[in-house]
Amino acid sequence: MDRLQKCIDALRRLAKEPDDPDCAALAEQTINDYLRKEIEALKAIQAQFRQAIEARDVENRVVYNDAFHLEIGRMAHNDYLMPSLRRLLIDHARLGKIFYRHPTTDDMQQDLETACDQHDQMIDAIERRDPARAGQLVREHFELSRRRMAEYAAPQGLDVPIQI
Repeated sequence: MDRLQKCIDALRRLAKEPDDPDCAALAEQTINDYLRKEIEALKAIQAQFRQAIEARDVENRVVYNDAFHLEIGRMAHNDYLMPSLRRLLIDHARLGKIFYRHPTTDDMQQDLETACDQHDQMIDAIERRDPARAGQLVREHFELSRRRMAEYAAPQGLDVPIQI
């Protein structure tokens, strides 16, 4: 039986028998087990992303970053969110291919490492069930990406002498 279905069944049983301590314990254990397995999957993806960052492997940076964001979306269990997220991730991967090319400056490599650290911190916040911290990290992560996209869209000018 699918893990999500087990959670749903445990919650339904709890709704029918709210005073049954065994039922409540079963529901809590099932949900905790489900979340633990989702977090393990997210950690495995993140380990691959970190390895790609360290190896300067452009293709796998894009693949595992995309997989990380998709898994976060899946963990929300929101059927309405997923189609939009999937469409967004297509552009995210396309742009990521540009941004993840071998960094041309030290600050670009530092931003990649910061993004990777933010992923680790998001996992930690989810594991600790701290939605405020997770939300803060998502906003910081988005700002890091937004800044890089702005630099790509409107790069700094070059200081080149003009010979007339």
